[in-house]
Amino acid sequence: MRIIAAVVLALLGAATSVAFAAAPSSSSVRWTEIGGGGARPGTQLGLLREGGVLHVVSEEGVPSTIVDHQLNLDGGTLPTVTIASNFDGPGGLGLVGFADGSVRLFAAGGTRPGLPSNLSGINTYVRTPAGGWTLDPTALWGGAVASAASFIGATVLGNQPVTAWGGGVVHVGAGSSTAADQTYQPDCCGASPQLVTDSSTGAVVMAWLSNGHQSGTYVKQVLPTAGPLVSLPSGQTEGSFGLTARIGAPGTFVAYTGPTDQTVRLYNVTAATTQIVTKGPYRVAKAFAAPEGRLWMLWGDANTGVFATRSNRRVTKWEPVQRVPLPSNLTAFYNAQGEGSAGPLDAFADLLIGTTNRGFWHAHILPKDSLSYRSAPYPTGGGKSRGERVEFTVTDAGDPVKGAIIVVAHGGKTLLNLRTDANGHASGALLGNFTGGVRATASAPGYDNAIITVGK
Repeated sequence: MRIIAAVVLALLGAATSVAFAAAPSSSSVRWTEIGGGGARPGTQLGLLREGGVLHVVSEEGVPSTIVDHQLNLDGGTLPTVTIASNFDGPGGLGLVGFADGSVRLFAAGGTRPGLPSNLSGINTYVRTPAGGWTLDPTALWGGAVASAASFIGATVLGNQPVTAWGGGVVHVGAGSSTAADQTYQPDCCGASPQLVTDSSTGAVVMAWLSNGHQSGTYVKQVLPTAGPLVSLPSGQTEGSFGLTARIGAPGTFVAYTGPTDQTVRLYNVTAATTQIVTKGPYRVAKAFAAPEGRLWMLWGDANTGVFATRSNRRVTKWEPVQRVPLPSNLTAFYNAQGEGSAGPLDAFADLLIGTTNRGFWHAHILPKDSLSYRSAPYPTGGGKSRGERVEFTVTDAGDPVKGAIIVVAHGGKTLLNLRTDANGHASGALLGNFTGGVRATASAPGYDNAIITVGK
């Protein structure tokens, strides 16, 4: 344990702070309850995006019905599909897709109430490319311990599923044999495992909570070979950490809360470096993959709401932070999940409203680009200036945004209508005097609008 502690100290010493240019802006995004009507959807959602459809699988009720809530690219609802009924489980779900178009859902518990422990565990439901869900009777593993798992980690290695539960127990494949299962928990007591696969190397990384001698979050490469064990000094609830792997770029990352120094940190597993994303006594910290190697970060608590930002392609800079207020009459904010592979972040918050209504709430958060300008006198007639030449720049966490439309208006009248080039630049002349300045709005597909005032 001394070696692990030394690693933690080295990481903290290497951390650098990321300063945001402005205070978080309040978002117009609103939360919508999944299932509605207080239909408690277990403790974990299964999330998988297939093309333009996001599958959001939840367990609802006791005994539960396992339901696939489908969302479109704009976060709007599509028809729901029932996967199974009368399921007896505490809520652990994992959902993975394969190259042939098939999908597997892993659900902790029993296929009906009252089953003996040897007939419960991690059950598998399969959807073929032709459609339709069926129970795979040959795929059941983990026994009573897995049956009680409130959280399941799930990913794909090649064409094989990999699952994890409890204190870092890992199962490879869809067969029921547990002879090759590995347990990576070095002390007492582990929980809430998450699994991802590095898109570049194919390595499977696991992160999980530890409430034992080394409290916080453990991180370890588990396949195809085992790597070193790293301990991160996070909080000790399921919302305290989040593991993700970049899309189209190497690297896996862990977001976590630093309860002792009140920070939200992002640990690069591959490079063994840490950056401080923000400061504050937050309960929840998560990271989710976005296109082009970008990452979404989400953090928050029940008192101040949810904050979200997306990185540049190198994960070194961040967009303006957005604050998404949580629903009214909120009592507790336990955990969050999310899916950002299409660009926007579909975030899901595990909330307690009042004293009895606990469930998942959904918010569709668009990336936030930045609009800036510089100006110079615009000479007309005899060298006299009657206005300004304005150059606008639209960026996404420092990366230029091509094709953004910039509309400059004053008093309801459009003065300029511009489009940015490959460097994110667009320019035009503003002739005349405009009391109070003019309003410039930048819009681009997939982004929330950026608005600034030009001049005074």
